Amino acid sequence: MRSPRILIAAVAVGVVLSACTPTPVVTPTPTPTPTFACTPEAGGTPSPCSQAEFEEMKAKDALYAEAEAVYRRTVQIRMDAYSGRPIPDLTTVAVGSGLESLKADIGEGYVLVSGELVIHKLQRVPDRSRDGSEVALLSCLDASSVRLSRAGATSSPSPRGIESTYYRRDGGVLRLNFIESRGQQSC
Repeated sequence: MRSPRILIAAVAVGVVLSACTPTPVVTPTPTPTPTFACTPEAGGTPSPCSQAEFEEMKAKDALYAEAEAVYRRTVQIRMDAYSGRPIPDLTTVAVGSGLESLKADIGEGYVLVSGELVIHKLQRVPDRSRDGSEVALLSCLDASSVRLSRAGATSSPSPRGIESTYYRRDGGVLRLNFIESRGQQSC
């Protein structure tokens, strides 16, 4: 039989050796910080930004997309009016002086003989406002193929038009509220 001293010595050596074994240190894995990239409102190279700035950029992008859809709708309404097709209530797309401009444009008694309006350029115009607008677009609307007739006389080719259009919310809906136009030879 073994002596109790040997057993005690073996247990003591085991305890000492286990105390010398390094215990692994658990370091917390760093939580990755989300990185966001924001593109300037007028376009350009994205740069790092905060989550709040990223969310603001996304909201502005959605606003511009909504304004572009309204602009494209107003161009289609003009073509429909010139072609004698039914048009919607103009207050669904325009308010204020934008509404008056649109009514004047399609209410002059013109009838489409040939051609179509073509949007060649449509871009954001940051930091411009007119009559309380929230967002603005600059477009080049090519009417050079359009021939209109009124009282039996056919128009000559129309120039390309540079249009600055401004939009604001009315009744929760984004609508055209101001138009500035000028003729130009090219887009």
